[in-house]
Amino acid sequence: MPRITIWSIHSSCSHVSSGKGYAPIPTAQRKEKAACQLAKRLEINSAVQDWFTEVYQEATVLAERFGKKPCYFLDRFFQGGAHLVHRQGKVNAFNAWKKMKAAEMCEKGETPTLRALHDTKLKQEYEALDASDWLEIIENHRASKVINVKRTTPRGKLQDVVCTIKNIEQQIVALKGRVGIEAFVCFVRNTADFHMQPQWVFTDPALEEYMKIAVPIRKPWDTAEVGAKLEAFAIAGCNNLNLLCTSKQKADHLRSEIREKITGMLATITGNPTAIMQYSNYKEGIVQRYGVVLEGWTYETLVNPSQLSTSLPNLQKLLDAINAGTCRFIKLSALELKARWQKHEKQIEDGVTPPPKARKQHSNMGSKRKKGPRPVGSQPTNSELCDGGVNDEDNRGDRNIPPQKRHYSSGKSAEIIATDSEAE
Repeated sequence: MPRITIWSIHSSCSHVSSGKGYAPIPTAQRKEKAACQLAKRLEINSAVQDWFTEVYQEATVLAERFGKKPCYFLDRFFQGGAHLVHRQGKVNAFNAWKKMKAAEMCEKGETPTLRALHDTKLKQEYEALDASDWLEIIENHRASKVINVKRTTPRGKLQDVVCTIKNIEQQIVALKGRVGIEAFVCFVRNTADFHMQPQWVFTDPALEEYMKIAVPIRKPWDTAEVGAKLEAFAIAGCNNLNLLCTSKQKADHLRSEIREKITGMLATITGNPTAIMQYSNYKEGIVQRYGVVLEGWTYETLVNPSQLSTSLPNLQKLLDAINAGTCRFIKLSALELKARWQKHEKQIEDGVTPPPKARKQHSNMGSKRKKGPRPVGSQPTNSELCDGGVNDEDNRGDRNIPPQKRHYSSGKSAEIIATDSEAE
């Protein structure tokens, strides 16, 4: 931008001299001026906050007096009881069609004037369209509004972010005053082309301190670390799969997600939150027990996801089918369930399907379990001292052996038990 030069004219001189319109401000004076401005802003903010506090107190008093909620009077104070924001959700098909034609004219190098857009031929072309074409034009218009977002310079983006976050913060604080809510929001970038630090907004600073208590003790809450992780997740497209490095890690993540979703669908359709998917005993443990069947499985055989191959396209195909609802559980009627069970039993009798495997019983079933060894550092009980169950000589060399591998001699009855009088 060219510098503006101010020309000064003196009546006593016959010539015209040039010079700068202002003198440079010293650094100390700029700092003093900035400090004065900051103090003034803080004073204004404090005065406004005091006024808001008085208004909220007055709204509370009026609510108790007239039997209404404080938000009613706050709306009357700030908005006059009217809804000031009215969003137009309906899109006019003719306007969307005109925008499409204007874009076509710009591609051809023509100027999309109002006379050109309201031409008779274009009106006839629009009237020849049917309702399905209008709906398609409207959907394309809505999609273009989302995609064709103006990307400004990095400085413009930063200014836009700061202003938007400030407006959101003001709206949340106003909502807190009208309704009574507490919230915290984190803003992170989702592209590597734009650089900014994660921004946090807390309606109450105590929320940030509480998060240090709410998270596990072994790893306390760190706002900066959480913001950095959220930023990495957003840049990765909000997809955990993109954060993994090797194909095996991605396959394990997909199989784990498939397993969790199937278990969740089973718990939802059966109404039993503790229901567990049984892959090896599917017909008896799932179909016959709950009366449901899994349809849309993309593999040939139904097996545990941990036994599926590590092919990422096949695993992603199954996960997409689950998310889309094509792979889901279906409730069977009583007749369908009976017919399936009769067919299954006939296949077992004919040898087509192997019979279900019976669970093996424990070899020590019915016998009383032995007591485990004493923990390290614990004192023997009175019964052990009296019965001679602890042999220090036998265990003297076992001090460096783990507790689960130490050997304790079996309890033996003592020949003579000393009484209190004999001990004295």
